[in-house]
Amino acid sequence: MTRPRLTALCVSMMLAACGGAAQRRAVVPYPGIVHAPGQYPDDFLARQHIDTQHDGRDVGFDAVLQKRGDTLVLIGLTPYGSRAFVLEQRGTGITFTSSMPGELPFPPSYILLDVHRALLAGLPRPAGTALADGSHEGVVDGERVSERWTAAHLVERRFERVDQRPAGAIVVRYGGEGLTADGTPTGVITLTNGWLGYLLRVTTSEHRSLPSAPRSR
Repeated sequence: MTRPRLTALCVSMMLAACGGAAQRRAVVPYPGIVHAPGQYPDDFLARQHIDTQHDGRDVGFDAVLQKRGDTLVLIGLTPYGSRAFVLEQRGTGITFTSSMPGELPFPPSYILLDVHRALLAGLPRPAGTALADGSHEGVVDGERVSERWTAAHLVERRFERVDQRPAGAIVVRYGGEGLTADGTPTGVITLTNGWLGYLLRVTTSEHRSLPSAPRSR
């Protein structure tokens, strides 16, 4: 197989992996609200490796994620280090470009929902502060959100639809000591999507804070 064809195959697998079962959105939609990034306080740059499991298939790829002010950018990389796709959110506007011909087979918001759930969204709290050790629960955007904190680190976050449509839960577990109050991961993040039937495992090789930028109001 030639290098261009191999790159195209890898990109198509990556895009399918990012959406997981989202390709069946006509049967099982992925509910949720993608808020403007500026509503979340911490700005950062993260280099990640993402492993996915769905329908008996394992796919892994590298990515760079940057959140600054009201902009969130996810860049997926091919095995050769070039850009496979760029997903950008500015405020509530979303754009997606890839090196593959054709369109993404599911809304790009599906990918952003996982990013938000794992690293940004959750129970409201003052910027840079941790919740008390123990379990906490509240309803946000029609979803029952549960968080478990230990030693000022978030170790688990769970999302369940209040209307049970769909039933089940999305569970995010934070390895190492957990996620710090400013959003820095100390270990592998695992997202198990019980609504759509896939698993994401995010290993962060670099995470650094960025200077604050203007935020949405």
